[in-house]
Amino acid sequence: MTGAGDGSSARRSQWNNPVTLFDELRQEILHQQEQGDFPEWIVADILAIAGRPELYMHREEHVRALIDQIRGYDPYAGAGCFSTSCNLETIRRTLHRLSPFFDHASEAP
Repeated sequence: MTGAGDGSSARRSQWNNPVTLFDELRQEILHQQEQGDFPEWIVADILAIAGRPELYMHREEHVRALIDQIRGYDPYAGAGCFSTSCNLETIRRTLHRLSPFFDHASEAP
């Protein structure tokens, strides 16, 4: 059970607003892009989703998962034991679940 002061109610109310949820997605991917660790080929797909909330708002749970995965992204995920970070394959699978008909024109080379 969560209580006041743990931040969960603020996050929950933030995610109840689809526009704010998609703004958060945009902010997270741009932050990762600034860090230089996130491959450009997938940034375009994520920004396209963030820019069209009206098309993806019915898949909020996947958008939430994508935000968490981007936050937990580590280019070396899975290299060590008991890694809790997220790799690109996990993010790619979420993108496909989020929008199975999305044009992934910028797939990895």
